[in-house]
Amino acid sequence: MNLKEAQSLLHNKNKFIFMGEELYLIKKHLDQLKSELNPDFLIFNYIELDQRTESCEEVLMKIEAVPMMDTQKIVHLTNFNFAIEGNPWTEGQLKEFVERLKLLPRDTKLVITNNEISAAGHLGAYKSLSKIAQVIKLGRLDIKELKEFLEEELQSKLEGQKISMDLLNEIIKLSGYNEKKSTTSLYDIESMLTQVVALYQDTGNISKADLQAHLEQKKE
Repeated sequence: MNLKEAQSLLHNKNKFIFMGEELYLIKKHLDQLKSELNPDFLIFNYIELDQRTESCEEVLMKIEAVPMMDTQKIVHLTNFNFAIEGNPWTEGQLKEFVERLKLLPRDTKLVITNNEISAAGHLGAYKSLSKIAQVIKLGRLDIKELKEFLEEELQSKLEGQKISMDLLNEIIKLSGYNEKKSTTSLYDIESMLTQVVALYQDTGNISKADLQAHLEQKKE
């Protein structure tokens, strides 16, 4: 599933599991969902809960409550533990949680997040939840996905002006994102893009040499 396909699912479903280590993408998808809410009442209708500190019943009560002064609401349940062992909720509570989610009204969207991409399919809670919720994996991008991401972000920031493929490849190379064991995240890439846009606005054009020199100067 590519990023565009994942984003299109946000409009058609109301239960999601976002999994993966790319926190930037999780935030981006959450922001897209939140944009559908009335900003004047966002404080009431975007509810973030941490499974580690909230009881199962408290979470269910907040999920099942009606939206306030809006037609819909979003509940974001963070740090969800799909394993039975070490889970703050009992196995019985996890089963009840899944059963009550099956009745989730369409005016409520639930997003469960876990920034581990490899929740094993044999874990009971994951297996049960993935049958009723849309799983969207938001791990590290491959080279093709990264290029698409960069093109989209730069076109947006440069107001539709296209950037050359050579320059795009140079940004990828300098970022080191696709290198083995790279710790560069999309937040780091976003910081690079901010510098690229600033350079473009200053000069009206960017060469590979300009980009290299500019980024090296920023490191010093």
